[in-house]
Amino acid sequence: MLLLALGSTAQAQSARLTEALQLQRAKVRMGEIVGEMGIAIPPRGPAEIETEPSEAASLLFWWLPRSRTPRVALDPIPLVAPAEPAPEPPAPTLGRIRWDRVGPGEQEAFLDRYREALWTVDGMRFFTALDTIPTPKLRSRLFGLFGAPTRTAIARGVNGFNGNDDVQFEYWFVVNDSIPFVALDKDGPFGRGLVLAGDFAHTAVLGALKRDFAEQMMTRARPMPYVDYYHSRERNQWYRTGYDGTDYYVREIERPRWAGRRSESGKWYLFR
Repeated sequence: MLLLALGSTAQAQSARLTEALQLQRAKVRMGEIVGEMGIAIPPRGPAEIETEPSEAASLLFWWLPRSRTPRVALDPIPLVAPAEPAPEPPAPTLGRIRWDRVGPGEQEAFLDRYREALWTVDGMRFFTALDTIPTPKLRSRLFGLFGAPTRTAIARGVNGFNGNDDVQFEYWFVVNDSIPFVALDKDGPFGRGLVLAGDFAHTAVLGALKRDFAEQMMTRARPMPYVDYYHSRERNQWYRTGYDGTDYYVREIERPRWAGRRSESGKWYLFR
């Protein structure tokens, strides 16, 4: 009798252990299925489950209380018509456009204000008369219209402005007190047109800014004498270039002594 009792106890313990392991495995498998398929059931209309349930359904029915495991009908989810797309908002208008040049001594304040600007040419990928004029002539017109550049190669070398090595000149602007805008040379004295860029946040108005900039450069600007220095990486050559009031010139020179003087800080970089 004692042996029978011990045998019954062992069988009961084994059964409880087996049930616990099955429950644990079922919970783990349900977690795996939910992770793979999610918990959403795609709409399929009213239907009764007549065939053998799948592994997921079997585990779900086994895991739920017995009172919740009869045949199941899935109610259809009503179709919802897609909403009409919102109309595209009209492009903002600027009205009067005011160009404020950033002076050489105002670079740090400009960079502190617009350090996170994402510079782009989007919105200005169309051509104007500005794009056909040799860059040296545009440089002299910029000087006549706005004054000295914000940054040049010699200013970088002398003052340690850690800017682009291969840019002859840079004009920085704040338009209407809030919109940053820059104009740079293309390939120094050997290019045509200018590189114009603005903040991505103002893409919608950059086209209007380019048109206004080009109109002012073509109708209001008067050439002024200037002297710049330029380093061409492709040619491995330094140049002195400028306008003397009569002729535009480009002359090869030895590397200036100040060209190797660099700032250790990257705070002067305009583009990230």
